[in-house]
Amino acid sequence: MTKINKNLQISDVDKVLQDLIKIDFLWENSSTSTAFTSQTINLDLSKYNFVIIESFRYPKITNYRIITIVAKYTIGQIVYSDYEINQARSWNRDVDVSPSGISFGNATINGVTDNNALVPARIFGIC
Repeated sequence: MTKINKNLQISDVDKVLQDLIKIDFLWENSSTSTAFTSQTINLDLSKYNFVIIESFRYPKITNYRIITIVAKYTIGQIVYSDYEINQARSWNRDVDVSPSGISFGNATINGVTDNNALVPARIFGIC
């Protein structure tokens, strides 16, 4: 049976987590206000278990940030949903994480391509 230290402090837990999990800044989009077409960002991701992709819902609305965590060497999606003018909307952008970088597909809103949506802003790696 494991005994729990009743004197454990939040700072102790924080230190343990910081020793276990390392997050590195890897990339920043220098122009988040322009369309982001289908493309690959070349990065050495071989040492990372996950990547964090921070995206803007729409470039001119920077207060809507979407955080997506993708496991290494997998295909995922940046996904956002909302409801506007009596219509539900689904926002999607495919993401393919490989050891040599991240490939982004075109963004869609309700299935219609709109590369002004879900623009990647920053990428981080999690060891």
